[in-house]
Amino acid sequence: MIYAPTTAVVRYLLVGLHGIAASLALAISVIWPVPGNAAMLVPLGLTGRTQAFVWMSQHDARLLATEAAGERLIVSIPTSLSALSALAHGYLPVAAQAASCEPPASRLTIPERSRP
Repeated sequence: MIYAPTTAVVRYLLVGLHGIAASLALAISVIWPVPGNAAMLVPLGLTGRTQAFVWMSQHDARLLATEAAGERLIVSIPTSLSALSALAHGYLPVAAQAASCEPPASRLTIPERSRP
């Protein structure tokens, strides 16, 4: 079967679009916060801190820390819907590790052996 050149171009275009969509889905799954974990609210546009505090009070999100630059807040995200609501209020929720969280290895204690 002989294919027209336009069919090959369309196939390559579709494969390229599929690759872009798969990469975008992977990136979103890595940076999107899990409910109950910490997330940094990155302002999109001219949203101020006051709007972030209003959003936090509406969704029972706890303030964990503030980022050194000032406008970014680190909060706990209670549900997936609250993360989508933050996006609607002008904040991009990015998965973060709060300063109060410790890596699992640092919580392990290894008992010392007693010497005879």
